[in-house]
Amino acid sequence: MKKIIISILPICFIFYSIYLRKTEGPYYAGFSDPSYIYLINSLNLAQFNGYGVGHIDHPGTPVQVFGAAVIRIIYLLKNLKDSLSEDVIYNPEYYLTELNLFSSILNAIGIFILGFTLFKLSKSLLLSLTFQLIPFLSINLLESFSEFKPENTVFFL
Repeated sequence: MKKIIISILPICFIFYSIYLRKTEGPYYAGFSDPSYIYLINSLNLAQFNGYGVGHIDHPGTPVQVFGAAVIRIIYLLKNLKDSLSEDVIYNPEYYLTELNLFSSILNAIGIFILGFTLFKLSKSLLLSLTFQLIPFLSINLLESFSEFKPENTVFFL
């Protein structure tokens, strides 16, 4: 029963992230910076052609590596005739949405592990739930979970 209670907030987090992403509309309608920059740099890494990244003056390198791995996974699952770069360039909104979903799921897993570990160590459900509420306490932090950027993806690290 306690595991079910501890999993409520992570599940809410996933649904909230999806809801927020849908209500904000497409990335190109005002949320392109920095999401598109990270998408293109992730694509460069995912191609394994030595393109590297062009945006290096920031803390987003883990985001780009994560993005490259997710782009490769998505592309392999889609099994397309287009090349990897063509598919990402033709469907950037799809890839950004999937990247956001993957990072939201990882964040939710992190929130669950946090709550579960705290409960195992302290035997306090209240303490576990209090710590799981941390991402929900800041509207700025919550809004960042709808975009593909460092604030979203490094939270689970």
